[in-house]
Amino acid sequence: MNADEMLSLSPVIPVVTIHDAARAVPTARALLAGGVRVIEVTLRTDSALLAIEHITRELPAVTVLAGTVCHASQVKESLAAGAAAIVSPGLTDALATAVEVEGAAWLPGVATASDILRGLALGFDRFKLFPASVVGGPAALRAFAAPPAASSGSRWDATWSSTTSPASAAPGWLPKAC
Repeated sequence: MNADEMLSLSPVIPVVTIHDAARAVPTARALLAGGVRVIEVTLRTDSALLAIEHITRELPAVTVLAGTVCHASQVKESLAAGAAAIVSPGLTDALATAVEVEGAAWLPGVATASDILRGLALGFDRFKLFPASVVGGPAALRAFAAPPAASSGSRWDATWSSTTSPASAAPGWLPKAC
C-alpha cells in the first residue's frame, strides 16, 4: 500500500485508542458494520500493537493504520503487528529513515509551512495536518494545500476531534480540493 491508496480508502478515517485488546475486534467490527473499512489505531496504550494484530487477523476487510508512531522502532513493530501503513504526529529524520527502510506507506504529521517544506524536500507529498483543530482547522488545511504544496501534488489527511469540536463542524472537515 502506498500513501495514495491509503488516502483513497475513505474520506473519513476514524482514529481509535484501544485500552483493552479484547475490545479491538468488536470495535473494528462495529465500524465495519457502519461502512468504515479503514481505521487508525493509535500507539498510545500498551494494548495498541496487540489490538492491531487482533483486528488484522480477525477482520481482513478492515485496513488498519498504526497511528501516533513517534519512534523509529515503532515502525517495524507496527508493521509486524499487521498495520498496512504508518501515521505519525510529526516528521523526524529517524521516522523518515525507518519508513524508507521498511518500505512503508507513511503520513507524517505537519503543523507549519516549514514542516511541509521539509517533508517535500525529503520526498514526501502526502501529509497529516496535526493537530488540525489547534493549527487552524479547515482554513489551515485549505491554506496549506495552496502553493508551494499544491504545485507538488500533495494530498492531505486532517485529524478532527469529535471531543473538541461540535458534530455540526464535521462537514467542514470533509475533503474538497485537498
